[in-house]
Amino acid sequence: MLYFVGAEERAPEMITVKGASLLAKADVCIYEDSLLNPELLDLCPPHCQIYNSLSLGPQELADLLQDAGLKDQVLVRLFTGEALEGTTVWEEIDQLQAQDLDFVIGPASSQNPATDIDSRSDACSGHENCLLNSQS
Repeated sequence: MLYFVGAEERAPEMITVKGASLLAKADVCIYEDSLLNPELLDLCPPHCQIYNSLSLGPQELADLLQDAGLKDQVLVRLFTGEALEGTTVWEEIDQLQAQDLDFVIGPASSQNPATDIDSRSDACSGHENCLLNSQS
């Protein structure tokens, strides 16, 4: 399953319990090196393949998402902030939908749950393969 998980810039303690739990069982983790605190990657298990999205081309990123989805791996796509606004995650969501792959937009950060729920509901609108995971 593919999970989109948000975390606060440079504040690893702001990740939700659910987000930390997903990282702990990830087979693949994709993150943005310039925006996220590298301490979050310490939550990933030793077998996890970790990729900096800034070093991936659009096709490489799409291939990783598709490959993990087809192999039934746990892929965590970390993004910054408490909402999906202004992120490249929208394009990734559209690609997953076009490939008919299921994905979950998980809790963003623990800072503002109300904004997070609205943002995730908007993100899933029109995407039949999208699930919301509201557990934090």
